[in-house]
Parts: sequence; C-alpha cells; structure tokens
Amino acid sequence: MNTPIPSVVPVPFHGATLFVTDYDGEPCAPMKPIVEGMGLNWAGQHEKLNGSRFKVCVREIQMQLPGDTQRRPMTCLPLRKLPGWLMSIHPNKVRAELRERIIQYQTECDDVLWQHWNQRAGRTVDEPVGPELIGRVINALGRALDDTPPRLDIDFPVQRWLDENPALAREQFASGNTLNIPARVLFGMDSRSPISALLVLLSRAGYNVDACRIEIMALRHHLEMFDQALDGIQRGAGSRRAGTFRIAR
Repeated sequence: MNTPIPSVVPVPFHGATLFVTDYDGEPCAPMKPIVEGMGLNWAGQHEKLNGSRFKVCVREIQMQLPGDTQRRPMTCLPLRKLPGWLMSIHPNKVRAELRERIIQYQTECDDVLWQHWNQRAGRTVDEPVGPELIGRVINALGRALDDTPPRLDIDFPVQRWLDENPALAREQFASGNTLNIPARVLFGMDSRSPISALLVLLSRAGYNVDACRIEIMALRHHLEMFDQALDGIQRGAGSRRAGTFRIAR
C-alpha cells in the first residue's frame, strides 16, 4: 500500500514563498528551500537544526515539492518554530538583497515579544512605560524562566565513573589510553553504574525509560551468563583469569 503524498501549500511570506504541509495535524515547513533561498549553506544549517534546541521538533517528511518529479524526504520544522530559527540567523550571512528583509522581520519579532511581556505583566492600553511597569515585565520574565525545567546533570565522563568506583580505578588502566573493565563491573544496576544513574535522572525528570531499563537488564543478564560459562571453561583449563573487556579511551 502506497503512503499518500502530503499536500504542499505555497504560502506568501515577506515577498517570498514558503511551502507548508500538514504533519499529524501541525503545519510544517520544509527547510531546505528556505535556507537555500536565503543564500545560506544547507549542510551547515541542517547540522545546526539537528544539533540545537530545534532538534526535538525536526521532522523528516516524504513530500513532493512543486517543480520536482518525485517525492523525497525533506527536513521540516513546525511553523510555530520558524520565527525562532529566523531570529538565530545573522543578517550578514544571507544574500545582500534579503538582508534588509531579515532585519525587518527580526525587528518585528522583538516588538511582538515586548508586547507579549507587557501583556503578561498586565499593562493597560494607556499605562505609560515607567519603573513600575518595567519591574512587572521583569518579574513576568523571571517567573517564566523559573518555570523552565533545570538542565539535567547528565555528563558522565570516564573519570566520573572511576571516581565513583575506587576499586575499578585502581585496577583498570593497563597502558596508554586503554581501559580494562572486568565483566563483573557491568552486571549490577546500582548507583555506581553511569547508565543506571542516567536512567534515574531521566525518570525523575518525567521521562519514561522503562524500555531502556529492560534492555540494559537483559544485556547484563546475558553478559553474566556468558561470564559464568567462560569462568567454568577457564577453571576446567586450569586458568582463573576473570573476563575482561579492553576498551580504547
């Protein structure tokens, strides 16, 4: 069964044309035509989209743009996020004939944001801009920032793992940048495990990580069974060396 091709609608925008398609009930815009139409490098902007705050809402949608002969996967951004992306563009990086238009758009966005925070502060139509109003606007902004979820402490460098496992730190470094990790260290789902700690942090932040936890538990169970079998073979051969993984850092 063929997947229906999403309808693409051209939309006039500041003297240019955007293409918009529906994705799960939300309007999305293919970004490559916008980026290249501004004279920007698509590869750089594609990397930026997938490595910034926009990455959680980027969509890959199969569509056929006007003038194309077939449908292709297009990197799209929800239309509600397009103003934020445009605000991140440096006007001196776009084509000269578009520069004034980008600056105008960004200026309008600034004015809209100011009006928004005035409304959040409860400003009346005739109220003059003074210290009291400015204080209310700043307080409204502060409350919004307070509502922003804090950044999770999810940095787990190798040294943190070693610091939290003194016995591991004493015996693991072989030579150079090679790290020896005994299999027994990888069995338990305890607080010294960086993966366990990461899953706990994500769970407390409201994310459902049950599938990740089950997968890790299954992998560790199979690893433990393998290590026990290997230990039995080594004992039979007169060797007592524990199973060890050598990893280049």
